[in-house]
Amino acid sequence: MYSSGGTVLQGSIFPGSVSLPYPGGLAGPNCTALSVQVLTSGFVVVQSNTPLTVPPGAVEQLFVNVTVPRAAYTGVLSIAVTVASS
Repeated sequence: MYSSGGTVLQGSIFPGSVSLPYPGGLAGPNCTALSVQVLTSGFVVVQSNTPLTVPPGAVEQLFVNVTVPRAAYTGVLSIAVTVASS
């Protein structure tokens, strides 16, 4: 997840994004990001553009909006993306 390292207001929504390049080169099945889950306690995914399909040779942008806790937090925000090929 990309962050500029800035400050996000407590209780607000943090918009994040990451580039998802196709992992298998120019050939193979589509790769689809099915869902996004926040693993860091107190944070909640409120919106994402999943499912997001990345065809062979392509790069797509995954967007996610995360609600930030109302308490001060310093640390890593861990996010998991569930993917499948088809």
